[in-house]
Amino acid sequence: MKNWSARIELSADTAKKMSDDNGFYWIDEIQFDQFPTLSIFENLDDISIWYLDIYLPFPPQSDDATRLFKALEQHANLHISADAFEEIEDMDWVSESQKLLEPIIAGRFVAFGEHDSDNVDDGLIHLLVEAGQAFGTGSHGTTKGCLLALSGLYDDGISPSSALDVGTGSGILAMAAWRLWDIPVLATDNDPVATETAAITFKANNVEARAVNSGRSGIGLVTAEGFDTDAIQDEAPFDLIIANILALPIIEMAPDIERALSPKGHVILSGLLKTQESDVVAAYKAVGLVVEKSYPIAEWQALLLKRV
Repeated sequence: MKNWSARIELSADTAKKMSDDNGFYWIDEIQFDQFPTLSIFENLDDISIWYLDIYLPFPPQSDDATRLFKALEQHANLHISADAFEEIEDMDWVSESQKLLEPIIAGRFVAFGEHDSDNVDDGLIHLLVEAGQAFGTGSHGTTKGCLLALSGLYDDGISPSSALDVGTGSGILAMAAWRLWDIPVLATDNDPVATETAAITFKANNVEARAVNSGRSGIGLVTAEGFDTDAIQDEAPFDLIIANILALPIIEMAPDIERALSPKGHVILSGLLKTQESDVVAAYKAVGLVVEKSYPIAEWQALLLKRV
């Protein structure tokens, strides 16, 4: 059977938006005889650049391809033509993509997919997160930096009694905090598909679900825009707040994060490039929080903050 492929360059912001919007949820609305495969991943030499790979089991000049291209333009503002595709050898693209997602070790954690369940270190905390979201699986530098920051807090003897993960995505960071300290964790995201995905991730990892404001150990999951939810107000203050999103919303959230933080609490921020660090640091210094440690991963930066 013939296949065709194309690689489209994306900015990091576009890739992040597509991931936060669950990327390709709309593809189920299109009628295909055979479904195409789409995946997003970063350029390891320049992580400000991302790629969208498209694999077609039908010719790029077909009606199916035309419907796909129109949907990508509508949902992601991507303009793709049949000329971008070349014919390739038939293969199992799911298996091939899994080979690129080896277990990621970050501090006390190892993040991995189901295909690597028998190939991970039993001495580390296991975080099973399937590929399918470009961000939040553990392989991306921003998530890895947060996992290192969480490990560092634990190694320094810090024991938060509660945590908030804003923009939880796949749920990996909320899950990591709960695994370390066995505490009440509140995980929020503005995308209902993301919270559905996180719920699946938690179930696969045997994470305790809990009702919001119950006060017991486990993870409460809420769909909300930023801090606009009673769940955060009811459970605040938090000893640990994690926000792995993008620099601009991180800056805008500074006052909300400070208000929701306990007097001796810590904040972990990521999703920002090193070039954006000074603006983020200035915004948090203005609300009385300063950087205690930083965790650079390539061009990305994760920050651990505390009150002055």
